[in-house]
Amino acid sequence: MLKIKSSKLGMPYQGSKRALSGQILSKIVNKVGTRDFVLYDLFGGGGAMTAAVVENGIPVHYNELDPKTYELFEYVMTHEEFPDEFYKWYSHEEADELVKQDGVLSSFIRIVWSFGNGVSKFSYLYGTDIEPFKKLGHYAVVFGDKQSIDKLNRQFSTDAFSVFDTGENTYKGRDLKVRRLSFGQITKKLNLELNETVLQHLQGLEQLNRLEHLQRLEQLNRRKQLTFSNGDYRTIEIPDNAVIYVDPPYRGTAGYAQEFDTKAFDKWVSEQTVPVFISEYNAPFEVIWGKVKAETFSHTAKRTKNVEKLFWNGISKIDN
Repeated sequence: MLKIKSSKLGMPYQGSKRALSGQILSKIVNKVGTRDFVLYDLFGGGGAMTAAVVENGIPVHYNELDPKTYELFEYVMTHEEFPDEFYKWYSHEEADELVKQDGVLSSFIRIVWSFGNGVSKFSYLYGTDIEPFKKLGHYAVVFGDKQSIDKLNRQFSTDAFSVFDTGENTYKGRDLKVRRLSFGQITKKLNLELNETVLQHLQGLEQLNRLEHLQRLEQLNRRKQLTFSNGDYRTIEIPDNAVIYVDPPYRGTAGYAQEFDTKAFDKWVSEQTVPVFISEYNAPFEVIWGKVKAETFSHTAKRTKNVEKLFWNGISKIDN
């Protein structure tokens, strides 16, 4: 069996395959029997599969139809350093205005500062009641801002937040994950003592968690053999040495920005002359792998399971 390194990289994104990308790639590689191909990730989304392929040293082409998702992923993967704007705090009003504009910052706001990652519709990450406290936490963790730290200490009658008072503004050189997790531990401990709703909300600074996902992706940006396109999957020219992976909008599910023609998609898959692998719950192709993704309870108290499946068009030969 050909070994594949597991990967949990990728932008925050609806239906992200971060947790499954390594397993999916392993099934693909072992089905075709070689690593000597170019993987075409035609519904690239948050880039979880592309990142897994890059980590395993396999050439990959990332394609995404949505221009803002494409713009942010391409930027993260081709730049060595994020701009200062990625580390700022954005209020509800600022985010609402910025997301309407053009440019990579608008794409960043839509993914990082939106409840649900803003793929189909932008909705600001925080409610008005918690926003001021999240802002204080952001300034304390990212900038070591003394004024914000003092306000948090006074609000909860503690000096625990003083550990973030570094006297420096060197956020780019700091490990934000360590500082964010430390902030969460402090607020969790205080909540056990004080039992305040605000402290429960403060245990997570979601925008920083999402920024960290982008930072980990950025570490891959010096790898070669990665190309990009922004278009409809049917318009991408596929070479003979390709393996196609597609993660289309799932049949019978809601929340996508556009309607998806599953009949046209099935026809397109059937016409391909190279291996095609499809992530779906249901599709008219051969199932080669499945994994329970979630378990929920319906209003009838019956358990329901969503099984993430990998389908295959039956072709394994690759021309090199």
